Amino acid sequence: NQSIYFGKQFGSFAPYFLLGGGATSVQWKSDSRSFNGTDPELLGEVGWAWEFANGSRLRLGLRSQCTFESGDSLCRSGIRISWGLLL
Repeated sequence: NQSIYFGKQFGSFAPYFLLGGGATSVQWKSDSRSFNGTDPELLGEVGWAWEFANGSRLRLGLRSQCTFESGDSLCRSGIRISWGLLL
C-alpha cells in the first residue's frame, strides 16, 4: 500500500497523532476466477513519542486502518511500536 499522512508531536516526550490516506492493492478469488484492484484507504494513529539524545525516536500508539470497497470494507486496529532515526 501507499499512504501519505500528516501528524503532530507535542514535545520531546509527549503525545502525537497521525492522519492520512492512500491506496492499497487487493486480490481475491471467486470460484475459479481471480480478481485484483486498488482500493482507497484511511489511517489514524494516536500515541506517545519519546525523542532521545542520540537522534532517535520511539513511538507507541494505537493505529486504525480502513480499506474501502463498493461491496465491503475492512478496518483493522492494533498497537503500533516504531523506532527510527531523526534526519
